[in-house]
Amino acid sequence: MTDLYNANVSCQSTKSDLSTATIGSSSLISTDAKETKIITLPELDTHTSNTVTVPPQTLSTYHLMNNNEDKELARIPYYNGQTNIYAWLTAIKSVFIDLKYDESSWANKAKYYLLDHAAQFVYVNDDQMTNWKSFQKLMIDQYSSITTTQDLTDPLVNTLVSSCMTPQQYTSSSDSLAMKAHHALVLEDFKTLPKFSGETSQSISTWLEEIEVIYNKAFITDIDKCHRTLKLLLNVDEKWLEFIRRQKLEWNELKQKLISRFEGKKDSSRIQREDDIRNRRYHGNESMHHYYSDIMRKCDLLEEEYPVSDRHRSDYIIRGLPNSIQDQLLIREFATPKELLEVLQKIEEGRKRVHFEEHVISIDENASSSTIKSNTCIAQQPVPYNNNMFYTNQPQNHPPPSHYYNANNFVPPHSVPNYYQQHPQQHRSIQCYTCGKFGHKATNCFKSKQRLN
Repeated sequence: MTDLYNANVSCQSTKSDLSTATIGSSSLISTDAKETKIITLPELDTHTSNTVTVPPQTLSTYHLMNNNEDKELARIPYYNGQTNIYAWLTAIKSVFIDLKYDESSWANKAKYYLLDHAAQFVYVNDDQMTNWKSFQKLMIDQYSSITTTQDLTDPLVNTLVSSCMTPQQYTSSSDSLAMKAHHALVLEDFKTLPKFSGETSQSISTWLEEIEVIYNKAFITDIDKCHRTLKLLLNVDEKWLEFIRRQKLEWNELKQKLISRFEGKKDSSRIQREDDIRNRRYHGNESMHHYYSDIMRKCDLLEEEYPVSDRHRSDYIIRGLPNSIQDQLLIREFATPKELLEVLQKIEEGRKRVHFEEHVISIDENASSSTIKSNTCIAQQPVPYNNNMFYTNQPQNHPPPSHYYNANNFVPPHSVPNYYQQHPQQHRSIQCYTCGKFGHKATNCFKSKQRLN
């Protein structure tokens, strides 16, 4: 507002001195070597008419301050990424200090003096340039050693950039005043740009047309249009905004995205993609990482038309899991799908461990059963004891020797009386490698090892 007021005061003063300066109601500015027309908005006329009542001494003071500020601002060169970044930062900082601007506003004011590649770079990294220190650091990191250029395809914008990059030789002070007045009006219009909150009473198409009128009046590039438009959106998912920024869309493409986003149109492909995600189920022989990756891929396809938040992604993943796994997940909240994946992989490892232990236990049980059967066969074979023969089917008064069995694996012979009769061939096939006889293993042999000649 200060710039606007200063421009109004200068405009009033110049009108009395220059017969070639005229004021109309249009917002366009034309400059000619013979005749200069300062054409301002109605608001400028109103402010100008109000300044008539200012005392001459006060008006003279304001006029002097305005001239000084104009001269200081004229020292600031426009930067497009091709010149020395240190020299430009030093020059613009010096002007801001001389004008006693608050340092908190330096970064935002400096952005108006960027063109071409530098303007695009600031557009992409604007969220990180919150203060002068961060603005300086990012600009130095980007342009201290490498300079790039970007061609402009719009003839009107190219003409404006060329005029700003080369020092202009104004034919009179009215030309400088016209440029400053237009600049002040544009800045004021940017401050009053309407915001879009997505309420039902607002039309996204009407809102875009309204702000585009102001954009065209300011002659800003499509990149700047996209940047400023995204800043004007309220109550919009930040993830979706970041997704749109990464795409670096053209202005017309961004408008189509916004219209599709806020008018709630659903095409058949989007409905099909949503159904694919909802119907996806986890298979028992499938790895958790493969299942997770498939859901995330489907969500990325859906996100081309509509944002899918992390919470919705996690819900989609949990929905397709078996009930036994869902019960372990519903008691927790997951900030990101990646955090959910880590928990799922731990559950998967636990289930594999349990399955492995069950498999080992079954093997041990089978081995134990085989040992019992082997001992039973040995118990049924006649064993000499005290020059007598005893059999499993004959009662004896004397127990077999203690080294014949141990307390852990011995089974009384009478528990399986018919095993030998039922499996005679299997019984005879077992040969002891200690004594050379059939019917028992070497590990269960009680005889001393015989030497083979």
